[in-house]
Amino acid sequence: MPMRDPIPSYTGIPTFLRAPLVELSKVQPGTVAVIGAPHDCATRQGSRYGPKVIREASSHTAYYFQTAHNHELLDVSTGKTLRWEGNGNIVDTGDVNIYPTNIAKTGEAISEAVEMITSQGAFPVTLGGDHFITYPCVRGFVNGIRQKKPRARVGYLHFDAHLDLGDDSPVFGKLSNATNARRVAEVPGVDPRNMVMVGIRGYVRKDQWDFIRQTGIKIYTMGTIRRHGLAKVIRDAVRLAGQGCECVYFTLDMDVVDAAYAPGVGGVAFGGITSAELLEAVGMLAHEKKIRAMDVVEVNPYFDVGEITSRLAASAVLTFIGPKIFKIT
Repeated sequence: MPMRDPIPSYTGIPTFLRAPLVELSKVQPGTVAVIGAPHDCATRQGSRYGPKVIREASSHTAYYFQTAHNHELLDVSTGKTLRWEGNGNIVDTGDVNIYPTNIAKTGEAISEAVEMITSQGAFPVTLGGDHFITYPCVRGFVNGIRQKKPRARVGYLHFDAHLDLGDDSPVFGKLSNATNARRVAEVPGVDPRNMVMVGIRGYVRKDQWDFIRQTGIKIYTMGTIRRHGLAKVIRDAVRLAGQGCECVYFTLDMDVVDAAYAPGVGGVAFGGITSAELLEAVGMLAHEKKIRAMDVVEVNPYFDVGEITSRLAASAVLTFIGPKIFKIT
């Protein structure tokens, strides 16, 4: 077959960053393995299409690299050169099986996929989906880590406007995008004292606030960020999440960003961080070796404007995994 020229960003198979599509069982150690979890059960449905639009958004960056001289781009903010040698060490494993009317079975499928990626020594990056998917992702990640280190503890870093610490909703039950962090707190290997939440704002239910006080979960509200600065909060949050832990799981709910900068989300929340602050924070986390898994959730194209939110989500993922897949000089 003849060598193909680079193709425009709007053509081709939309894997993340145009990475090779591989089966889960063939993921290699040291690889960044992207997987989609197109599930939602929220009131503002549409996050199930998040994986698709995030992948499509990433194709623009792939096109820049493919058409650049020597496949190099310059980051004007840092002055550093990013070189993409071939496909680097990133693959896309496609979407996990989803069972729309069986959330427990969907959760099991997500857990099994993330556990397989983790146990094979790869770095799982999950594209949601609503925030429910984080609970089975964490469960699978912990199981994968514990296959080699049975007593390992895992920290949890949660960027979100909301606590997601509901226990049992009279409408949605115990498994939803409002209960995911509560379920994470029950995962063997996760100590609530290593659960850290950044960007919380607005109103919260009193029983959830009481749960925080009882368990030792750490909270950094938007007020704290504005008083002490984003960089200090990020440094403190990573330290607390990783204290005494083998590694840390990072979940990014796009509604941590103010709705003016990220309108296409499942739950609208005002007064959040800006898009620039999100990329700054994720850029800091990219160099934290203890963080060994990530997800991005709640991108809802039904409510997006001009693909702003999906492109911001793709940029956040690329910023985070950049040091792992690009040669940076």
